[in-house]
Amino acid sequence: MTNYEIKVKISEESDLYSPFDPDGLALNGDFLDYITDQYEQKNFGEAVTLTFHGAEIDEVRLKRALDAHVDGEIIKVSKQIQLNRMKQPRLFLIGLLFVAAGILLATYWSAVPVEILSIVGSFAVWEAANIWIVGNPTLKLRKRFLNELKNAEIHVEKTK
Repeated sequence: MTNYEIKVKISEESDLYSPFDPDGLALNGDFLDYITDQYEQKNFGEAVTLTFHGAEIDEVRLKRALDAHVDGEIIKVSKQIQLNRMKQPRLFLIGLLFVAAGILLATYWSAVPVEILSIVGSFAVWEAANIWIVGNPTLKLRKRFLNELKNAEIHVEKTK
């Protein structure tokens, strides 16, 4: 397996952490954005290595902060997947009911209310399908990214 190296230049270790966190373990948003942007350029199957250039870094603290961040994000993604799994059948059923009602009431009602029922039903079915086709696969890719980030090797190269 090949490695994909994400190089990070920092002046001070504090640049990695949010200035708002009193415990000093929450990672800086700019740092996380940078890592995410760099990660998106890697090929599938490449392991990730984070290489830090510049100031000396407490690798244990960084690894602990990175793990805490990733664990929190994985929990959020897992909750969203669970929510989607509950929402999807409900939307599909509601959509089918509206479409069926439109078909059944077509002989009794004018075209406009029947068309509205059909549109609402079609929209609900589409939303259910969107969760299945786009939503959950995207979340699963996010989870994969997070796991790879959690397993990333960390190297510190202090410049003199």
